[in-house]
Amino acid sequence: MTMNRLKFNGGGQPVYLDDLDTLQQNSLKAWQGFLKVLTMGAGVFLLEDVEQEEQSDGTTVFGGGTLVVDGMPCSFNGATLKVDKETGAYLLVNTREADRRVFEDGQTRACATATTVVLAATATGADKAYRLTEVQTLLDLMEQAMEANKTRNNVAVTWLNGYSGKVNIVERDGDTMLTLDIKTANTTWGPDKISKGLLLVIEDEKKAMPFKRKTTKSFVYDNREYKIGIGSEPGEPALQLQLASGTGSYYEDSYVLPVIPVKGTFKLSECTQG
Repeated sequence: MTMNRLKFNGGGQPVYLDDLDTLQQNSLKAWQGFLKVLTMGAGVFLLEDVEQEEQSDGTTVFGGGTLVVDGMPCSFNGATLKVDKETGAYLLVNTREADRRVFEDGQTRACATATTVVLAATATGADKAYRLTEVQTLLDLMEQAMEANKTRNNVAVTWLNGYSGKVNIVERDGDTMLTLDIKTANTTWGPDKISKGLLLVIEDEKKAMPFKRKTTKSFVYDNREYKIGIGSEPGEPALQLQLASGTGSYYEDSYVLPVIPVKGTFKLSECTQG
């Protein structure tokens, strides 16, 4: 990828539309790259939390704020809305052509695009809609990015079922923590039943020892609860995904276990035996 930097000279240098586009794209791409690092690639986030206050008549008063969409900050006004308690309010994003001008060739063309953001009770009537409760703030994302930087892989693993990502085991605040951020492109477990649910094998038995024969605290993905069991066999322990409801009939077809990404920190103090 080439980074173009305009060079200006005296003597009547010609200026073209491409030059203006280069100026705009250079600053935008630099800003987007900076935000990508700070937010771990989040395309949408709030600069800060939106204030909310429930009223006695069932409505909620929302404060204004700024939503950043693909690196572009878009301010929005507050609103009083009656929202569904489960879904909450939505941020609706619309982008339209603006600043239409008549050109020398007689044609009228838009010279800008305008992006607007409004608070609403439903997700209809917008190019893009984001549930307010699911949009994180810049500060939250920065904290996650800093934590992720601390938790780069510090243990060697053998990946199973196509999984890859980050695995970290550290001692902190008097507890031992297993941090996972892993995913796979596979959609089924395979190639045989014994491979079901297997995520990875930790090759450093010393670091994995505290978690052996343990089951992690449950976590939620796509409205279902899961746990991770750490193998008890001699040697290197394997991590195996399971439903939070238990492992009865685990290798039977009736035990439906989706292939899912796993992201979270599991404390040894919250694990159960077996």
